[in-house]
Amino acid sequence: YYFSLIMLSEPSLPEKVTSDKNVRAETAISAGVASHVLLSIEPKAIREVKLVDFSSPLLSRESKVSFRVRVTNESQNFTKVGGKITVENFLGNAIEDMEISQTLVLSRSTRLLTERNDKLDTSTSSKANDNIIRDQRVMQKDLFPGIYRATLSLSGEKLSYPIHKTIYFVVAPVEIFVTGIMLFLVLYLVKKRLKQKMVVS
Repeated sequence: YYFSLIMLSEPSLPEKVTSDKNVRAETAISAGVASHVLLSIEPKAIREVKLVDFSSPLLSRESKVSFRVRVTNESQNFTKVGGKITVENFLGNAIEDMEISQTLVLSRSTRLLTERNDKLDTSTSSKANDNIIRDQRVMQKDLFPGIYRATLSLSGEKLSYPIHKTIYFVVAPVEIFVTGIMLFLVLYLVKKRLKQKMVVS
């Protein structure tokens, strides 16, 4: 159990006299700090943590894919949750393991376990590096066009059960995607034209 402690300062108010002797203007800036103070915990209590969101773009136009993980602690006590995201190709070969550090999740609250990866190479000119949402985790490795799957594994202090979830996504840069559509249309039109010629002959 815990409570929130808030401390505010009350500075002296400087007095400023205007041209009108009967009017006074006062200006002051107050500062403060706040913190959660831990009282006690129940050592035998089971933590009920549910996965609220584990997502990534279904069709990624960039080679570095981002993920978002959000959990809710429904128990009466706080807990710590962490784990990893494993990205594999369609053959089952592991591409990258993204570690999620142990994160404190307060009682009856929802917490994001992913954040912007500060180690991301900012020297590249890719627009993906500039448009990443701060609550997402970005892969370090570049992915080739194809179908991939990402498996989330979470564990923590006295969780009722481990959390696992698998999602699938496709990496297809715009150029390749457009080229594929155009190639499909060309093949379709050629095939249709050949059928018409065979019918005429």
